[in-house]
Order: sequence, then structure tokens, then C-alpha cells
Amino acid sequence: MAIWGQAPLAVIVGLVLVIFAIAVAQVSGMRGGNGGLVWCRRLVWLGTALATVSLLLASRAWDNYYGALGWLVAACVGLTRARVDEAGAKRNWRAPAMVWALCGSWIWLIGGYLQNQRGAFHAGLAVLLCLLVLCQVWFRLGAFGVVAINTLILLVVILPASDLIIRWLAVTATDPSRGYYSFEIGSRHPIAYERWSHACREQYGFLSRTIFMPDPRSVLPFVLRPATRARYFQNAITINRKGFRGPEISEEKGGAYRIVALGESTTFGLGVTADDRPWPELLEQMIQERLKLRQRVEVINAGIPAYDLKNNLARLATDILPLKPDMILSYHGLNGFHLISESLPRAFARNQPVLKDRPLKLLGEAEYGFKIFRFNQRHKVELAGIPAVTNALQTECAAAYRQLIDFAVTNRIRLVLADYSMAINARSDSRVIDFYRRTTPLIDWQIKANEVQTAILEQLTQEHPEVCFVDTHPHLDGDHRKFTDPVHFTTEGDQQMAEAFFAGIRKILAADLAADNGTKFGGRMPP
Repeated sequence: MAIWGQAPLAVIVGLVLVIFAIAVAQVSGMRGGNGGLVWCRRLVWLGTALATVSLLLASRAWDNYYGALGWLVAACVGLTRARVDEAGAKRNWRAPAMVWALCGSWIWLIGGYLQNQRGAFHAGLAVLLCLLVLCQVWFRLGAFGVVAINTLILLVVILPASDLIIRWLAVTATDPSRGYYSFEIGSRHPIAYERWSHACREQYGFLSRTIFMPDPRSVLPFVLRPATRARYFQNAITINRKGFRGPEISEEKGGAYRIVALGESTTFGLGVTADDRPWPELLEQMIQERLKLRQRVEVINAGIPAYDLKNNLARLATDILPLKPDMILSYHGLNGFHLISESLPRAFARNQPVLKDRPLKLLGEAEYGFKIFRFNQRHKVELAGIPAVTNALQTECAAAYRQLIDFAVTNRIRLVLADYSMAINARSDSRVIDFYRRTTPLIDWQIKANEVQTAILEQLTQEHPEVCFVDTHPHLDGDHRKFTDPVHFTTEGDQQMAEAFFAGIRKILAADLAADNGTKFGGRMPP
């Protein structure tokens, strides 16, 4: 069994010694030669020490298979003592049997934990509990030994009970009505907040498997699957036949003034409640209700999760231009921060630890916290060593925005560039920043990158007066109460983002739609 399981050589050698000693002990016991059993027992101890230590130190040994192997050897050693006539010798064979049994239980528990096998893990706890009780019955323990065994028994009983409580917190954390995404509540219940973050990643995984599909042109990493429906927590998401979130879009816009909102998941919308609506949808409603325009205004949500500005540039000619937009709104940020500095490759952020659904959530939370601590310590030097961006306008980020400006000018489309808002900024309370560091270790660098991107946008819009700049920061940037995480919005956050865009474009809309000569309508922008 050890050879089939590709156990380390030392384990195989130790097992051979144990099996040989057991065979000799069986024969000696039957013949009444108890004197020879002493050497057999010493040989068993030698093989036990060699095999168990090698198993515990081998990285690939943390598997239920090796745990079962340890229990099998323990049973063999235990049955051998039945062949021994002398009572004292019987007791001497109990110790190696117990060592094998405890080693097997430990390996079984670790294997079940690392492989997220809840049933196997709790079965191992039950076996361990029985073994600990048996230790008290079999062996004469001193005061320290009794305290140690009782403490372990208490832990084995308390851990599953604690797990039930932690799981209850996890259930409440994934309920959007509980509001565990906020700093006020999350800081008081950090485990619940981390469970909330983990639940968000799980929900996003379910969502992406439903609405994402390979790009038929093999240009983009993926595209939205047309005519699909999905949910993100309680929020219903509909992808129309053209591959955009929202209602169907007619081929001919007729007399409508068409606005395309270009962006990432923060534009696409990852609201968690049934009433949450992405800000492009809210913006369209504001325009219709507040401006009372004669012409119909459409706001098309062209945001796609995980896209950056360069991905969206690749869509302009094939997906956006056929819509005949009169105006493009650009809201980009987090996904494209790597364009600001090549010193921080995209893979760097993706290597951060992930909270896994372990059989015991309490241990899983502790493991995750330790990995986050190590991650931060390991990359602290790298983050500190990232050179400051001395010439922001020479970055790949600035080049991408110039391409977007050129596209809009060439096709005579109104362009609106907006800066990016986050739950925290450099002026935020250090307690809030520390809170978000637990789930976003790169948050300090992201804050600096956002400042650089804002400077790029301000400079480019000064160089191109035909481009409108919308400042989304007032009443939003740094207001963590309006975010479900460092960048995604709550209901109030989406509302505030829509307000910011409405305030920024209302005069342009009034001017464009008031024109009666067609020079500002139908995709035509005055020189």
C-alpha cells in the first residue's frame, strides 16, 4: 500500500521493519518465547519512529490514504499484543499501536482539511476523540499528561461546536440585507466580512460561468454571452442579444440620442440586492425625468467585468461604433492600473491568498489571516521598490486614453472622461485602510495609482477642450459607506455615480438636443 501510494522511501523501510517485527512477535508469542518479544518491540519502535516522522515531514503525505495506512498498522500492532501472554508485555505493545493510530488520525485530519472534505475531517475528529479517551484508559498518565489529554479532548469537542457558530455567521454574512460589506459592521465582525468577501468571489465565479464566453474573434479574453440571464446574490442580470447588459437595443436608433457607458465591473454593475441597478440605468432615468427632452435618450451599458481600457479600445470599431453613439462615457480604473506602471504586472495581484471553504471555518479564517500577513510581508519590499511615476503622460495608461480621444474625434462622437472613485483614498482613516488591507493587500498601491490616473485625465482634458471631464470624487471617493468593497458600489454609491455623470453632461445634452440643424445630432460633434 505504501509503494502504491508512492510513500517516501523512509516510510517504506520503517513499515518493513514493523511488519517483520510483528511477524516474529506472532511466532514468538505462540511459542511462549516472550524474551524475544523485547527485541521485536524495539524493532517496532525503530520502524515506527522512522516511518511516522517521515510521514509527518513529507509534504505529499497529507492525504487520507496515508491516514488509513497508519490506522491499519496500528490495528496490526494492537492485534499482536493479543498473542503475548505476559500482562506487562501486553502493556508495552500498546504504546506503538497508539503512536500509529494518532499519527494516522493526524494525517487523516490534515488531509481532510487541505482537501476540504468536511465529512472525512469530522470522522477523523471522532476517531481522535476515541483515541484520546483510550489513552486515559490504557496508560498511567502523570498530572501533566492528564491535563494535556483533557485539553485535547475539550478542543476536539469545542471545535465542531465553534464551527456551527462560524457557519451561522457565514450565512448572515452572505445576506446582503445584513450589510456586512460596510466598514462599520465589518470592522466589528471581521470573520463575517471575510466570509462576505469570499461569498462575493464565489458568486462572481457562478456569474462568469453563465454570462462569459470565448471571444469568437480570439481578440479579447472573453465576451458576454448574448441572450442570457443570471444572478449575483439577489440581483437579476440580463444580457441582451447584442451582448450588452440591459434591455434589447434596436438596430436603428431613430430619433434617439444614444449614450454608451464604457467601463469595467463598476459600470456593468455588481449590485447585491434585488433593487440594485447599475449607474448607467439610473443615469438614463435621471435624464428622462429631469430634463424633459423631446428626444428620447438611451444610455447603453457597455461595461464588462474584468476588462480594462485597452480591452474596451479593441471593442470600439466592432461593438461600439455600430451602435451609432452620440456620446461615450468612460469610467475606468482598477483593472487598468497596471497600465500606469509596468513594475507591477497583473499576475502580481492575482497571486494574493484566497479564503477557502475549509471543514473548520475557524481554522480556515486563521489560515487565511496568516497567509495574508505573509503575503504582505513578502511583498512589502517589492511594493516599496516600485518607482514613482515621474511622467504620467508617458505611461501606457495615458497612451490608451489618447487612443480613445482620437477615436471619438475621428468619428465625431462626444467623449466624457471620468476619474475613478474608491472606498478609500490617501486621506482615509488609517483604521479603514487597515480594514481593507485584509482582503486587498495591494490597496496602498492602488490608491497611489488612482491618484496618477486622475492627474492623467485632468491633463489630457486640458489638452483636448472638446473632451468633457467629470469629477466623480465629491461625495463618493473615500466614502466607504457607499461601497461593498474597495471599488464596487452599494445602492447609494450607484446613485451618486449617476448623479455625478448627470451633473457633468446635462449642459452638453441640452446644447446638443436643442440644435435644429443636425450638426450636433446623429453622431455629429461640432469641430
